[in-house]
Amino acid sequence: MEDHCMQAIRTLPGLEPDPAADRPPRRDLLEAVLLYLMTRHTLQPSTGLARGVVYHLRQLLDHPELRTTPVDRSAYQELLRSWMLIACEDDRPDSAAISRH
Repeated sequence: MEDHCMQAIRTLPGLEPDPAADRPPRRDLLEAVLLYLMTRHTLQPSTGLARGVVYHLRQLLDHPELRTTPVDRSAYQELLRSWMLIACEDDRPDSAAISRH
């Protein structure tokens, strides 16, 4: 049975279409934001950063360019699975105690 955190992560919104925008965000910008968030999380882990990574991975997976790049898509899907777990681990009270030792 899934815990509450994983259920919440699975229901985070993905990229919502913006009727005012004539095209999706640039893929390279989404990837740059992801690299920044992942690096920041490495330096100072936080639930907010991990959830930001999950959100932006979902945006990237919704990007039209990934429909034609199965290898990239598969890699980002694996990253999404991993970061969903990380986001939930960061939310557990004992994770802070473990990371300090």
